[in-house]
Amino acid sequence: MARPLSPLTLTTEQQELLETISRCREVPHSLIQRVHIVLSANAGRSNKTISQDTGLCEDTVGFWRKRWLVGCADLEKLAGKPKLLREAVSRLLADKPRPGSLTSVGFFIHNLQSRKRLRMPCSYQAVWAMLPVVRV
Repeated sequence: MARPLSPLTLTTEQQELLETISRCREVPHSLIQRVHIVLSANAGRSNKTISQDTGLCEDTVGFWRKRWLVGCADLEKLAGKPKLLREAVSRLLADKPRPGSLTSVGFFIHNLQSRKRLRMPCSYQAVWAMLPVVRV
């Protein structure tokens, strides 16, 4: 028999915010998937059903459900502050930075290419060579 799921309840303000994020086209797809997980869990659906609907594995659905439950207490303190609540929800449902990731370098490349400061195609190696060397 499966373990019982922790109950997940949202305030009306949280639910409205999550529904707004789920309809937004400017947010990453991964954030929208996580919002759908939380909204479906709030509707009382099981991790297995949510995983079948989203195409994610049950462990992933359980991970994001658990992360929401852990961070939910902090979100309740932000009731009545929509901007702060949206930032907190985005942080809560965002990936944690991974050691050794090239996130800042990728952002650097994107900014250079979008401003057309480089006249040649840019690669991570070219940008990496331009960055100062930090020795530990």
